[in-house]
Amino acid sequence: MKSLNIIQIISSPWWTGASEPVLQLSIGLSNLGHNVDFSCILGEELEKKAEKNDLKVIRKFVPTRKLNPFEIFNFVNSFAKYLDDSKVDIIHTHLTADHWLANFSRILAKNSPKIIRTIHNSRVSRSSILDNYLLAKSTDKLIAVNRYIKNYLHSNLEIPHQKIDVVQGAVDLEKFNPKKRIENRKIGREILEIGEETFAIGIVSRLAHDRGYDFLLNGFKKISVDFKKVKLVIIGKGEYLPDIEYKVEQLGLKNTVSFAGYHEEDLVEVLSGLDLFTLMAPGSEGSCRAVLESMAMGLPNVVTNLKGLDEVVLHGKNAFSVPYGDEKILVESFKEMIVNKDLRDSFGRKGRTHVERLFHRDYQSKKIETIYKETLNLV
Repeated sequence: MKSLNIIQIISSPWWTGASEPVLQLSIGLSNLGHNVDFSCILGEELEKKAEKNDLKVIRKFVPTRKLNPFEIFNFVNSFAKYLDDSKVDIIHTHLTADHWLANFSRILAKNSPKIIRTIHNSRVSRSSILDNYLLAKSTDKLIAVNRYIKNYLHSNLEIPHQKIDVVQGAVDLEKFNPKKRIENRKIGREILEIGEETFAIGIVSRLAHDRGYDFLLNGFKKISVDFKKVKLVIIGKGEYLPDIEYKVEQLGLKNTVSFAGYHEEDLVEVLSGLDLFTLMAPGSEGSCRAVLESMAMGLPNVVTNLKGLDEVVLHGKNAFSVPYGDEKILVESFKEMIVNKDLRDSFGRKGRTHVERLFHRDYQSKKIETIYKETLNLV
């Protein structure tokens, strides 16, 4: 099999969002024997993690999100020369800024590699002429992280279905696994300051206005009336924190809702302290990684059907998927999970099996590899 020369480009300076999925994909493709170069903002957490995982970080050019003509000109010139010297087969972009930079560079270069773009969030599409040119005209293949995004791109930009492949997210099955959940339960409870007698429902999500916190809290208010030893733990950070705190106070939930803050290094331990996981809306990276990680840990889930979130679970088999906005069904689903330990255990086991089959890194990497080969007419 021919090893491909691939460069992954991401212009985000943050570790959240698409950064971790791009890193994991790059590692997976390297493990398949491909030559993978990595281009990111230098001096940030993503660069450090890329180096730690033995990825080749390219420093001759740095993707920029700024509309600075000098920075854009330098990148395009340097990247075009790199494309010719390195004989790149695939440029894989992930955000709008790096997509435009790659497009301009390919125009300038003598070599003409294929451009692949992963769409991590439906907000990328605004139905403008520029969006249509970038995504529909100047890109060889689009990858959506769920079917919702694929359909959104088709209906908003009229991009043919055949130009968009769906490759869902992946989770580190070794890092997130049920054995660690058992081993770390006590530690997790100590971190979250929860006693063993408390039933803990946890959500890991950015504290943002579009993550469904009002819907969740309104439902949890009704749960708290019937179940005095149930607690909702909100794990994350964000600009919406004061509004959520105000909502909690207004609903009289200060004693049953806690804010655990942001956790990364000890996320496994924190998840281990929970009895049930929930998520109301996908984040800025639409693969719903938080749900996949919790399922990999063997945690049962209650999620909604918003923007493809229901695509990562099997309703009634390994989780409950609730119509977003239907408070009655949300409350009923939570109550069923709280009182039925056998159901929780069953959902937890089947959830783990589900991610082992469809959401592991090797599976995702091989699907992406196949897309590369098809785009290059190698199959």
